[in-house]
Amino acid sequence: MSTVAIVLDTSTIFRGAVDIIEDGIVRNLESIDRIFYFTTHSVISEIKSKKSEVLVLTIMHKITVLEPSRRALVHIKKVASETGDISKLSETDIDVLALALDLMEKYERVIVASEDYAVQNLCLFLGISIISIRKKIRYIVEKRKKCKNCSTIYISALEECPSCGSSDFTWIIKKRKWKK
Repeated sequence: MSTVAIVLDTSTIFRGAVDIIEDGIVRNLESIDRIFYFTTHSVISEIKSKKSEVLVLTIMHKITVLEPSRRALVHIKKVASETGDISKLSETDIDVLALALDLMEKYERVIVASEDYAVQNLCLFLGISIISIRKKIRYIVEKRKKCKNCSTIYISALEECPSCGSSDFTWIIKKRKWKK
């Protein structure tokens, strides 16, 4: 039996956190002793509609709201820059990922519940499990740049080649099939 931490992002709260929490979708994964649910203040602040507020109020007693550490935030931004996902992630997405990273130090297993492909991609890249109500990633994608001038391959976050300074590049996209 294991203890599991599930980090909920905004998309999951909108699309089915009740299904995950109340109906026990997660319990089907494998033998789980205890499940703890987490989210961040930034996720809660994104909930604006009355319908969503009511939904959150029905499950809020089961969710702990925490903030990620600065160390985890810096690490997530660095890895997201390397994979090419940084431009697709909001600050809230980064908070959710960083919180999951922090919780990996305290729990046997951490799962991020997200409908967002960029969040899912980064989770899989970092070795964090994912669950999704509707949309689940099928490939792990990593984007890099290749300098047209000197053929140096570098991270997508850089504006120019670190070797020659050229800003002329082509994209290199690596896709790996994700084994469920």
